[in-house]
Amino acid sequence: MGKANYSATTSLVSITSETCGTDLLKRLNDTISPKSGDTTKQAKNKYTTHKDSFHDNTDFVAWWTTLLFLQTTKASLGIREATHMDALDDACEIIEEKTGCSSRWSMEIMAWKMKCKSGAQFGDLAGSDDMDAVNARNAANAVKITSFEYHMRLHQQRRDTSGVKKEKSNAVSLKNPDYCAWCFKNTGKKWNNHSEATCNTQQKTHRGRRRRRRRRRRQNPRVLRLPVHGARRKRLPFACKSACHDGH
Repeated sequence: MGKANYSATTSLVSITSETCGTDLLKRLNDTISPKSGDTTKQAKNKYTTHKDSFHDNTDFVAWWTTLLFLQTTKASLGIREATHMDALDDACEIIEEKTGCSSRWSMEIMAWKMKCKSGAQFGDLAGSDDMDAVNARNAANAVKITSFEYHMRLHQQRRDTSGVKKEKSNAVSLKNPDYCAWCFKNTGKKWNNHSEATCNTQQKTHRGRRRRRRRRRRQNPRVLRLPVHGARRKRLPFACKSACHDGH
């Protein structure tokens, strides 16, 4: 492994951490492997597989962190186009592809691109090998990557917050995994903060049905039936209610 690649391997290890040595050893074990065609192919496949795993409900923070780690692994093996800027471009492309151009994820990427000016500021240094130009380009790229991560983290935080509210309103409880069968059958929602016996929605629905039946009876009265002792019941006309009706 070339000396120039060590910075990519050890960049995420804090020298002030109490477990600095352990963290460094673990990172070296996880990222460094003998360079060969098989390890290079394996690193590329892992990166591509993880990149393509993004979907609308993906946790961006975990997905992005792993993507950068796999990209660092590629850089450690000397694979070309394995910078964090390449990972950023891949992330924007795959998110728009997997979620659609009109999705909220794609809208957030578009909003970030409109706000981000650092790439255009140092665009004239992109092909220069001058040390000052390289440093300036790296600084611009670092600003761009940081701003992208910050912007998307905020979007993920808003999604998580809205998800917690929905979860609370849905009364999800690990202590009570059962749910109201009536609500699930009639509304398609698994409410587990009550049982079918104490379901207010069911009771309200039944009361409403009874009220509607009484209203229909008042609007459409039927022929009254009066009991006659010792004989069969006779139907009485509703208008006169007389048992001696002569039929005229």
